[in-house]
Amino acid sequence: MSLARRTGLGLLWAFGSYAGQRLLGLVTTVALARLLLPADVGIIAFTLLVAGLLDTSRDLGVKDALIYLTPPVDEAADTAFVMHTVLGFAQGVALFLLAPVIASATSDPRTADVLRLLALTFPMNGLAATHDALLVRALEFRRCYSVALAAALARMIVVVALALSGASIWGMVAGQLVGSGIRLAGRWLLLAWRPRLRFVMAEARRLLRYSVHILAVRLLDMLVERADQLLIAFLLGEVQLAFYYVAARIPELVVTSFNRVLTQVLFPAFASIKDDRRRLLAAYGETTRYTAYAVFPAGLGLAVVAPEAVPLLFGDQWRASVPLVQVLALVAIAASLPWSAGDLFKAIGRPDLSTKLALLESAYSFPLILIFGFATRQALWIAAAVLLSLCLTAIVRLWVVRRLIQLPSRFYLEMFWPPAAAGIAMAVGVEVLRQATSQLPTSATLAASVLAGAAIYGLVLFLLVPGDLRRLWDSRRLLRREA
Repeated sequence: MSLARRTGLGLLWAFGSYAGQRLLGLVTTVALARLLLPADVGIIAFTLLVAGLLDTSRDLGVKDALIYLTPPVDEAADTAFVMHTVLGFAQGVALFLLAPVIASATSDPRTADVLRLLALTFPMNGLAATHDALLVRALEFRRCYSVALAAALARMIVVVALALSGASIWGMVAGQLVGSGIRLAGRWLLLAWRPRLRFVMAEARRLLRYSVHILAVRLLDMLVERADQLLIAFLLGEVQLAFYYVAARIPELVVTSFNRVLTQVLFPAFASIKDDRRRLLAAYGETTRYTAYAVFPAGLGLAVVAPEAVPLLFGDQWRASVPLVQVLALVAIAASLPWSAGDLFKAIGRPDLSTKLALLESAYSFPLILIFGFATRQALWIAAAVLLSLCLTAIVRLWVVRRLIQLPSRFYLEMFWPPAAAGIAMAVGVEVLRQATSQLPTSATLAASVLAGAAIYGLVLFLLVPGDLRRLWDSRRLLRREA
């Protein structure tokens, strides 16, 4: 099977799995939002935020280094396993010991105990990290992502069942532990490779020379990405964090999930053709094009239908999240357009570019978020600061890629204007329809808006770029035959 077809099938599996995981996560959030008080949801959001920040350094970037390295990888894989395992246990111990200190930022005494229990997930994640890298390296997307989907399903069942039984926030903790356990068991069952407990210093240095930039970028990106939630948690409290956390769930499912899939599949695919510059540039161009086709309608459509979607999903008590969803949907578009640039940098052996750009971006992102936050003390303006900073980031990253690989000056204009124009036409049409159907039940208005939006977007896009849609349709049929 050709690389293009394997990559396409990988995208199908990865997107299906990731979208499934996000959908299950949304169902979990909906259940928690309807069954728990906003203060309880705020504690869940805060503890998951802390765990997520610590989890950023889960594999030290060694997973990507292992995918990038040319064979042989036996000693490198064994060394990576030792590094992942030691780091996982160290993270767990650190979170367990620091839990009371971190919990002092909230007013709920349960926070420390929740963090201590979440610390148990880190050793399990460390034990699974190397197996995950080797599966992705081999482009074994079906086996890799089927386990991730199974873990997400089990986590949702546990969380929802315990929430219905009155377990409050403890159902979330149990679900996280069950999900990590299933991921660990599944990785080891699906991959025949077993580590030898050996640590080769030369291999560690080889891995770290590449991975140090990956780790630095992840840490900076995570801090920039979560700076808004951190500021809201410490400045406005866990209740306002709950509204922001709930608002972020829908854009994550509808828009941002596409980015995560691209990174999981395209980096190993790019890395496998890193020495063929012509194929690499062609792959980047197609990735950019179809990313734009996916995220413009998703983000703009979500911003328009948020007044119906939020109360219908989460309940009327979460209407304060509506304007946040609308801004965060635009944030997701800005974050998505330059997303594959980082994968391109890694694939050509220049992860240092991502590090330098992350440092530059943090230099203006943090001040913007802090200024807007302290000046207004409103979550909506903090979200607006994030939108402004990500628009600047998109411009900078796309410009750097264009200079690096010598793209034509009109490249991005040709990529972005058709889906942007079709997305704007769709948003205008849906808004007119929403006003005309405002007297109908909320569910009817939402359903009509989604169907009309899809029809308008598809029609306008077909009028603008019929050739691209035909190629996409032909690719879909080809991938179905290969599957």
